[in-house]
Amino acid sequence: MENNSLALWQIYQTARFSQFSHDSRTNRVLVVLSVWNAHGKTCSAMQNRKLAAFVAALLRKRGIQFQTLWGGSENMCYRELTFAFYVSNTNDAYAFARLAKQKAFYIVKNRKLTLCATNKRYLPKTLGNVKEYLVAVSKRQLIYANNQAIAE
Repeated sequence: MENNSLALWQIYQTARFSQFSHDSRTNRVLVVLSVWNAHGKTCSAMQNRKLAAFVAALLRKRGIQFQTLWGGSENMCYRELTFAFYVSNTNDAYAFARLAKQKAFYIVKNRKLTLCATNKRYLPKTLGNVKEYLVAVSKRQLIYANNQAIAE
């Protein structure tokens, strides 16, 4: 195993998310997917905007509604723009993660948050109840415009 990849995998297990809605009564899979920093590498603001716009357009084209939120550290000092959306099955979730050039993504099913490696190098890891991974982010920290979250 590559040390860099293992370190990222461990960091992904500690991620937290700003509030988002999810329906525990559905059979569909809720995907929580970062749309910044392709391939786990720090990208420029322009590259991140392009990737987010690409993924948003792809979801819209397929008629998939999505929520914008932050994914990041527990105190949200580090955060990335993230989309949450429903798909029919986990294969669709993997496909979207590959198209978004992400190394990992999360799924929520039966109120459980599970971390998945896009390349399937690591087995999916159930992290626990999704509520344990949600943090409050003050409205002052977020501005929503054109379905894009922007740090103040």
